[in-house]
Amino acid sequence: MVTPSVRQQFDKAFGGTLKVRATNYQDPAITNVRTCAVQTGDLSNTVIPVTVVTLAFGFAISRDLFHNNLMEYQEAFNSMLRAREIKSLKILDTAVRNYIETNRNTYAGDLASYYPFTGSALRVPYDERIGMFNSLTAIMQTMDFGDQNPDILTNPMGGAQLNPLIANGPQNANNTAYQFAGYDAPYVSNRVTNGAGVLATYYAVNPGTLGFLTRIDPTCKRGADHGNKKWTTYQSNILGETMGLFWRADCADLTEETWATVGNDGLTRAEMESFEWSMDYAIFGAWNPRPLADYSPIQKIELLASV
Repeated sequence: MVTPSVRQQFDKAFGGTLKVRATNYQDPAITNVRTCAVQTGDLSNTVIPVTVVTLAFGFAISRDLFHNNLMEYQEAFNSMLRAREIKSLKILDTAVRNYIETNRNTYAGDLASYYPFTGSALRVPYDERIGMFNSLTAIMQTMDFGDQNPDILTNPMGGAQLNPLIANGPQNANNTAYQFAGYDAPYVSNRVTNGAGVLATYYAVNPGTLGFLTRIDPTCKRGADHGNKKWTTYQSNILGETMGLFWRADCADLTEETWATVGNDGLTRAEMESFEWSMDYAIFGAWNPRPLADYSPIQKIELLASV
């Protein structure tokens, strides 16, 4: 999905428009005759624009605010940074979920022979939940994506429905663990929501379908130090990505700071530090040139609530 060429284009397109090439649908002629004739047929490509989003956050802080404060500077710094990283993680989680929802399979084909196909989703009756993932293997094979089990994205309620299946092995009275055999543990996200009458929502994503890239601005990547201004990098353990960090020092009047008023009298020209973290990200997906005639490698499944 994300080839070295795409990675290079992504880095070089900073500040510009990113587009990637994809191959259009092909229906080549296959015969049962050998000839000496010059063969015909060509390949056509299309250009797909890729949405690149900037994610940035920051804050200003002064060590002088803590000279008569029960909270330590580093404690406050860590708390503010963590809050922004966690909120950014939720933003990224939402972006990926929205991409998956938008690019889910819309072609019914033969899928209705397994479960009703409504609103581009397979709707599984509650009393058929136990065999749902065993059937999913056959469903992915029907879609020609059956060489490996898909990755599963669901919400907490969806995870709760799977736990009994996975836990009940051969030592239990009812062995259901085989229903989920071969699958990796599902990805659970609060951003996956249920529709009306739906108990749990699942997305089956064929491995290799999605790609995720990040980049930082060239100055932070290169690094620069101009005394009271500095461009560098920061490795976010929460986001799992490298971010650009721009730091600058300045002078500020802290006598009107409301969150730490005690002892601020006289701090009219205190040292102030400003921190800004940023990165760009893009989500890539396998392109289906005929979504109304061919299966797409993301299938939505809705487990209906019991009636």
